[in-house]
Amino acid sequence: MASKYLDGSTKKAIRKWIKRVKRKDYKKGKKAGLRAEKKLKLSYKVLGIGNYRIVYEMDDSYVLKVATCKKGIVSNQIEKHIYKNSPQSVRYHLVKVKKGGKGWIIMEKAEKLPRETRYISKVAELKQKFEDVGIIADDIYGGRPNWGNLGIKDKEIVVVDYGKFKFQSEKDAQ
Repeated sequence: MASKYLDGSTKKAIRKWIKRVKRKDYKKGKKAGLRAEKKLKLSYKVLGIGNYRIVYEMDDSYVLKVATCKKGIVSNQIEKHIYKNSPQSVRYHLVKVKKGGKGWIIMEKAEKLPRETRYISKVAELKQKFEDVGIIADDIYGGRPNWGNLGIKDKEIVVVDYGKFKFQSEKDAQ
């Protein structure tokens, strides 16, 4: 199924990059993202570079997130885990994970959530909704929305980056 989304040369470039990340343990940040972009040389448009991952626009429907450091690999694993194990009552607020591999993940694309006051209380309510089902979602709202982690799809607020989410039960176990 991965070949439906990624061609052989793209998968090869990502595999090579992730081996390098594991070996060198790059630090987080924009510099690592720029390094990844330069080494990967993927044909997709870069949508953004975060602390742990670089995000490419595959087409109008999907994005590809590639880890730029070890924490990015973990973030991709967390997103797969959270999406797969979240109750349906909140899952529709998570951008859908389509496919993932070592160090990469493909997700549905959402539009950016406009930075408008009318959304502030809705984001706070969304955070509470996650917490009510045992998901710690501090990364979307901490007194104000984390706009970069939020989007809008089908007129609903969705989380486009939930790589730092945790199930309360997993936090308690730590």
